[in-house]
Amino acid sequence: MSKYSTELKPCPFCGNGDYVRELKHWSDREQVFFYSVGCSECGGQSGGCETSVKAIAAWNRRAK
Repeated sequence: MSKYSTELKPCPFCGNGDYVRELKHWSDREQVFFYSVGCSECGGQSGGCETSVKAIAAWNRRAK
């Protein structure tokens, strides 16, 4: 079992429960990707992480 929860907590900024999960490409020369979780209401984000599980964990750490 993973030490990271895959259940998303409400937005730490506005309390919204509607999210956007993203995979972004971040390099012109290399295939470098990062994942983030963002609030569809206020635009708050978890920041870029190397896996979606880590992005969810980062989001949940900020939640109230």
